[in-house]
Amino acid sequence: MRLLLVSSVLPSKPLVLYGRDGEVEKIVRRILELFSPRLALLGPGGVGKTALALAIIEHPGAIEKFKNFRFFVRCEQATSASLLIDLLAMRLQIEKQSTNRMQAVTSLLSSIGRPVLLILDNFETPWDAKGEQSRVEEVLCALASLPHVALLITMRSHTPPSTHVSWSLPWLDPLSGLSELAARDLYLNVDPKAGHDGSLDELLEDLSYMPLAITLMASLGRSGESPETLLKVWRDKAVGTDLLSGGDKSKSVNVSIQLSIESNLMKNVPDALTLLSVIAMLPAGIDMLLLPALVPSIPNRILAKTTLIEATLAQDVNDTHILQILSPIRLYVSRHHPPPDHIRRTVYNAYTQFVLQHNSRLGDPDYHNDTRALAAEERNLEAILLQSVETGSCDAINAAIDFSWYLSRTRPRIEVITRAVATCRRQNTTNLLADSLYCFGSLLFRLERFDEAQVSFKEAFDLYGQLKNGIGSANCTRSLGEIYHIMDRYDEALGAYEDASRKYAEAADLLGSVKCRKRRGDVYWAQDRDDDALVEFEAACQQYKEVGDRIGLASCRRRLGDVHWFQGRYDTARDKYLEAHEAYEELGDRLGVANCLKGLGDVYRMQAHYGTAIEAYTQAIQTYHDLGNKAGEASCLLGLGQVNRVLQHFVEAEASVSHASVLFKELGLEKEVETCRRLLDVISCASINPVPGEAEVETGDLLPTYNDLCRTYDDVRPVEKPLQSITSNERAYHGRIISTPAYGMSLSILSLVALIATSISAQTTTTPAATTSSAAATITTAANATAAATQSNTLSYSATYTPGVNLPVTSETGQSGTNQCGVAGNSTSMCQNVYINSVQDFCLWGPPSPAGIADDERIEVAYCLNSGYGTRIFPDGTILGAHFVQTPDYVQITGWGDFTKIGLPNPDEGGELDPHGADGNGNPIGGLVFGNSYGKMQQYHEWTNFMSSNEFCIRACNPLGTNPAGLCNHIYDVMACEWNMPGNYDQGYFEDCQGDSGEPMGVYGSSTFYQGEPATPPAHPAPSSSNCVRVASLTSGSIASTPTGGSLSLSTIFSTSAQVTYVESVATFTEVSTTSTASATGTATGTGVSAAASTSGKSAAARGLASTPLVAMLVTIIGVMAGAMVAI
Repeated sequence: MRLLLVSSVLPSKPLVLYGRDGEVEKIVRRILELFSPRLALLGPGGVGKTALALAIIEHPGAIEKFKNFRFFVRCEQATSASLLIDLLAMRLQIEKQSTNRMQAVTSLLSSIGRPVLLILDNFETPWDAKGEQSRVEEVLCALASLPHVALLITMRSHTPPSTHVSWSLPWLDPLSGLSELAARDLYLNVDPKAGHDGSLDELLEDLSYMPLAITLMASLGRSGESPETLLKVWRDKAVGTDLLSGGDKSKSVNVSIQLSIESNLMKNVPDALTLLSVIAMLPAGIDMLLLPALVPSIPNRILAKTTLIEATLAQDVNDTHILQILSPIRLYVSRHHPPPDHIRRTVYNAYTQFVLQHNSRLGDPDYHNDTRALAAEERNLEAILLQSVETGSCDAINAAIDFSWYLSRTRPRIEVITRAVATCRRQNTTNLLADSLYCFGSLLFRLERFDEAQVSFKEAFDLYGQLKNGIGSANCTRSLGEIYHIMDRYDEALGAYEDASRKYAEAADLLGSVKCRKRRGDVYWAQDRDDDALVEFEAACQQYKEVGDRIGLASCRRRLGDVHWFQGRYDTARDKYLEAHEAYEELGDRLGVANCLKGLGDVYRMQAHYGTAIEAYTQAIQTYHDLGNKAGEASCLLGLGQVNRVLQHFVEAEASVSHASVLFKELGLEKEVETCRRLLDVISCASINPVPGEAEVETGDLLPTYNDLCRTYDDVRPVEKPLQSITSNERAYHGRIISTPAYGMSLSILSLVALIATSISAQTTTTPAATTSSAAATITTAANATAAATQSNTLSYSATYTPGVNLPVTSETGQSGTNQCGVAGNSTSMCQNVYINSVQDFCLWGPPSPAGIADDERIEVAYCLNSGYGTRIFPDGTILGAHFVQTPDYVQITGWGDFTKIGLPNPDEGGELDPHGADGNGNPIGGLVFGNSYGKMQQYHEWTNFMSSNEFCIRACNPLGTNPAGLCNHIYDVMACEWNMPGNYDQGYFEDCQGDSGEPMGVYGSSTFYQGEPATPPAHPAPSSSNCVRVASLTSGSIASTPTGGSLSLSTIFSTSAQVTYVESVATFTEVSTTSTASATGTATGTGVSAAASTSGKSAAARGLASTPLVAMLVTIIGVMAGAMVAI
């Protein structure tokens, strides 16, 4: 029998396979490396199994090994074992008159004297055929018995078929949806014009990133419909998946889903469809532990669950007890297979009672537990209550109100309470309408929709009056006072508080009266009546203590912090903010936490603790954004912009202030918008004309361009703080004081140090060539040192370390490991130094004992490819693909690996490590990163590393490059590798490249994206690379080059590129650098040390140098100058 050439009968593979390159490479590698591979590619319909299989059979590696003996058999028509055999025989060109066609198939395959690749696509059709499974299993086992045949099946299933086939271990992971980036690329390939539509990402998420659904939806978009329009139609229950179900059944989402529902597997377990219809009501999936209460009518819950999983209609969420279905399946089932009415009512009642049982208020003993319970079911509760409240049940309406109060404290949304108000109006239930309107007004207030909130409060006030509900009326009056306060209508606000206080007194509600007293203090504070405000706040604090209201007490303490901050008592203000912050954290009040963080940011900024201020502002911004509090978010952005302006991070400063301006404009706060505009002018001018040194300011020797165009901060806005409290090197802006670094003196000091160093070098050099140092060389050295100092516009750092020179035992308080690691690594090393030099010489962070990255982020340790650093070593086979690129501004390595070998669980979605962390000490605490890519071994102060169970990326920024903090930004910790560090993530090879510097993550022209915003922009494209050199393989445990980069000479110490200067002769000698002249933590470096300091372990040359008079003089001068710099 003659075989037809494979190329003439194979189906055409997709021209582009988006987001599946990793899977293709992984499966092909297993097919090529395993003996008799038996693999099952599993997953739901529409996920792209067939396309992936076609890419595998056309892969160059498969072509090279199997030549023309590659066979692809479509099984969707094989509804019986005999039809499956016919398809196999037809594909192998076996004549029809063969009596035993299965024997003919196996005989022909056996007669081929070389490896064969056989792919059976859509194998679920014959396997699930009624009454045929045993015969189909015989066919499968016969094929699997041929050792030279590599067998791959694709199938809608969660597990491979037949226990009689030895499927290769480990099984392939079931195929799921595409990554966000790949899904976007697929959509835009079909409909390129959709790239600027803000609804595209939301639409792709609703499609669960399924390739079939994305392709069909994009085809509709190509015909003229925008993603925004398509999303609205898709979410319409009357349409749903019908939108993607045209005439071609092979390209119909409905047909794909219905095939799974109508399978014999599902028909044999009727309860499975009932369970599926219930899960379709719940967008977050069903907690199987709650199922008995939700659907007691399903007796065999375990069988129903396993059936849905095997039919790929549902999936476990990370192997938990949560059962979930994909969005297209949920929409289809909701429309075409809804649950019976009695089951629907049971589900409504179960979730209603769930809310009513967890309706505690802030400060109640059970508040934390109740909040966690509601948060776990939040999406489901919202979906159910939107339906159940329509029934008009009093319990359902009360549950909707209670749930909306929960939302007001977490993530304010009004959809549920809006529907509750409408139902109450329709039913004319006055008491419930009043309660729902008051809740509605409070949510609108939280969302800063003050005009609408005022209308709602006034209507609720009238209804409470009809009901003779004094406390309800008082609550509305107090809330109206808060709105008047926001609108600067202070007299009306005070009047409202007095009226509300009287009502509370009549109702004997002491707590309500105290709240009004505190609110009066807020008004006095806004009116600059500081002493009156202080009296009210202190009295309210005492009364809150007496009534035992912790949340009110925290609110008062925060306000006291505001007063003390404004009056320049920063330490006292900080203490008040910290006390309040601790209470808010314990009570779970996220808005209170954000307000305290904002206050702490202001305090730390005033005290020139800029790194800590940035962390506080950044955390507050995220929380404010989550809560929809634009005023708080804008205020923190403004503070962040001020810090970055002081640090001369002008790009970041402009982005922050611009964003703040947009938010203030949306709120109608024109004064604040004007403030932002004027500060932006200052930032723009200062970026061209750097801020002058303090000495120049005091002498009036200012550049005309700066004086005339940039102005001082006193000109930007009237000072709201007493002028006498402003020190000579501060500038006032909007009541916030900014400390200006003394650049002039720091440059002069560095120039002097360089001159002295050159003299020392001339005196101590013994070779004739070295003694010819001239005045020109001296001037060049000084100029180079000054240029290096001028280039550095990064954050100030309290210390800079060099391996082998001055590494401390630990670099931060609370550090779990060490930075003095030696060279001998071992499997229990607690070394916390990472090195990034090349694709053959790099390290990553990992857990010291088996745990997830997010669980141990504070105590991670270093794992390296090479020994010699004193770290743990990657086991062979850990790194499966790695791509090193060096740009002018950073080094970066991206790739894949099996990090279960170093203790990560599988799966582990991972986490982000960086040198900052929430407290400025880093994740891990004290973790340091070094590298030699820019001429010498040096510390990278700015870096970021993402790790998961199978993917990694790490970037470290050149200290003298452009914008290190921006290019190594660490605030996008949930966006993962490919968004933060676009690059090559291919598996199977390793390379070193040179490349261009990309754009800072999150920065898009003049706008900056902040994590948590509704629309996530796409990642920047991967920058171009060149001069790539591939490495055949990576071997763990090679000896690394000495971390010190050799001994340090004075010419090295004072080289042009030096970020930090050391004199080796003195063990505790000071560091001299622009990055230490204004320490972000106020740590003084440069304390004078006598030449008698210990020199043990130093070279003989260094010991000799230490005895020279010039060195002793240099030590003394440095100490004096450093002391002067600290004093400044």
